[in-house]
Amino acid sequence: MKTVMIVDNEILSDPRVMGEARGLFNAGIEVIVLCPNYGNRPAFEKTDGIQIVRFPFPKKLRGLSFAIMNFIPIYVWYWSRIIKKFLIKYKPDIVHVHDLYMIRCAYKSVNTLHIPMVADLHENFPAAIREYEWTKKLPYRWIVNTAYWEKNEGNLLSKADYIVTLSDSFADYLSTKHPSIRRERFIQFPNVPDVRMFDKYSASAPLNDNNQGFNLFYFGVISARRGIITTIQALELLSDLPEIRLILTGPIDKAERNEFDFWMQKPELKDRIIHYPWKELKELPALVHSSSICLSPIEKNEQHESGVANKVFQYMLLGSPLIVSDCRPQAEIVTQSECGLVFRSGNEEDLARQIRELYNNPDMREKMAKNGTKAIHEKYNLANSIKVLIDAYKKLKPER
Repeated sequence: MKTVMIVDNEILSDPRVMGEARGLFNAGIEVIVLCPNYGNRPAFEKTDGIQIVRFPFPKKLRGLSFAIMNFIPIYVWYWSRIIKKFLIKYKPDIVHVHDLYMIRCAYKSVNTLHIPMVADLHENFPAAIREYEWTKKLPYRWIVNTAYWEKNEGNLLSKADYIVTLSDSFADYLSTKHPSIRRERFIQFPNVPDVRMFDKYSASAPLNDNNQGFNLFYFGVISARRGIITTIQALELLSDLPEIRLILTGPIDKAERNEFDFWMQKPELKDRIIHYPWKELKELPALVHSSSICLSPIEKNEQHESGVANKVFQYMLLGSPLIVSDCRPQAEIVTQSECGLVFRSGNEEDLARQIRELYNNPDMREKMAKNGTKAIHEKYNLANSIKVLIDAYKKLKPER
């Protein structure tokens, strides 16, 4: 069996897609990935048995064409042309597209060539694009037409034979919202880690001496909607515990740069916040092991209720207690696994209270850390989750 995965970003920077690709390959399925080349990556590459084919797509052109997609669909036209040629050349048994908007680019070719299609939703895209800061600013506010995705979500999803979601709760939400799409067409593949891959990473990589102490750690895009302003405000409330510091690792949302500069440069906070604009995933174990508590403080909204971020499972695997906001999917996992505490989204006082609780209880932190690691090894891992996707593939292309 052969599948073509279509993804609109650099595949090697996407742990979810790479995890799925590795899991399918290990099950004996040939995997070929089509993705854009934003820089100097090779046009053809093979890693972990997965064939990667990249086509040139300058990042600025990609960003602009994506933004005006619902005004002038250059993005759709360009991708559609690339996809059709690719499918004719490689003749896959199944096409696996990532993100709602890529269904729009692929379904005509898939339909013409009579190939089954799996649509993989990484988020609640209609809700997500409404929340992006850049879509709220002029001129994009006039031309992005965020309402298009809400209006056309059901029609696009109906084109797929199977729809992959991050959580059962999001699948329930979509099947209720679009009753013409049967619930059994939705399958769950959460953002679980590939345990074997993480075993290759060292937890002893050297870190700056400033990382020593009682550290709170966050890994990912830094923005208000990710709860980072709430986190900084909670740190400010913990002024009586100056040894508590916050390590932020990830790029700051460009539209919010000035706001974050204000908070990070406040005299009472600037020495207690450490920001790394970028770290490789292989450095994550060392960063987690140098921290006392890991955070996922995302704001409660439609987008964040769709699933659990990679970082939550990664924190658990790497043996850290967690504090997460009360977005339903992540709160359920943390509570059921007894690996952390939950605070009310957007409430800095409640977050500060939970941090103080774990700060004062090292035995609780240790127990939660062990519980998290155990939950990953027993349940929330690639080896377990990939089985559902493999079964769906077999139903689309029965073995002869």
